[in-house]
Amino acid sequence: AMCAVIKSAIEDSSIPVVSFDFKGDPCHPSKHILAAQADDVMASVVLQHAAMQYPDSDVQVGYVSDLNFEPLINRHQVYETFKMLQGWTEAFFVGNAANFSTREELVDVIAAELEASPEVDFVYAPWDYLTVASLDALEHQPGNDTMVGAVYGADINDEDIALMTAPGSLWQATAGGDPKAIGASLMRMIALLVTDELESTEIGIPSFLVTKDYLLENSITSMQTLREALPDLKLSSFMEACWIVPTIEEAVAPTMEPTSSSDKLDFSFGPSRIHHLFSIIVGFWMLS
Repeated sequence: AMCAVIKSAIEDSSIPVVSFDFKGDPCHPSKHILAAQADDVMASVVLQHAAMQYPDSDVQVGYVSDLNFEPLINRHQVYETFKMLQGWTEAFFVGNAANFSTREELVDVIAAELEASPEVDFVYAPWDYLTVASLDALEHQPGNDTMVGAVYGADINDEDIALMTAPGSLWQATAGGDPKAIGASLMRMIALLVTDELESTEIGIPSFLVTKDYLLENSITSMQTLREALPDLKLSSFMEACWIVPTIEEAVAPTMEPTSSSDKLDFSFGPSRIHHLFSIIVGFWMLS
């Protein structure tokens, strides 16, 4: 069904399309770009950190995921490889986590699994919705009667940072990118697609490891302070061109007075200005 809409946009209206976390093959050989966070990297760097903190082979893992979503399927493949190579034992697996009608139901199910598997050393939940639910489930354990010493997740935002840096937090590591920078990079992809400057129809957006220790050692309390400490998160050199201002913060619009930093856009692209304006229109159409 989605492909029919995308093909109609491309073939009937000549609108190139960039999809994020799209499941399946491109719907058009050259004008449909599949963009996604580098799920293999997101999973690998976190699980490598887990392997460093739990180097023994008799480790018991609690696993919370949902294999109905393409990003989680991709991360699952990496997890299975690590589990085999490290000799980890999977004590429990909640595999349909997004199917529960309420978040409270999910927390209760994870809590029940933890209670039935008190030998679990750490929990891997590769989506922050699931990571937070796992943290809540651990708080529900009677007298905190559990061996769980760590939770490993995915994604990063202000709320996640607050949870990771809270006193006694078990959330040891996560991986992902700045949602704002990811959105900006998708817009740049559209601009490059319109001008036939993209070389691939499948693009992985860089992801970065963020650990609890790193956040605490650098006094990071928000995405803003994380961007300052880890400037690669801005993705300034990703999907770049000489006529595109790489980040919203670095752009300055000479013809208008911005009301905030998020309003700063550079429209002085010379002969490519029309392409940039068109890419913005297409981008907002895809997001609507």
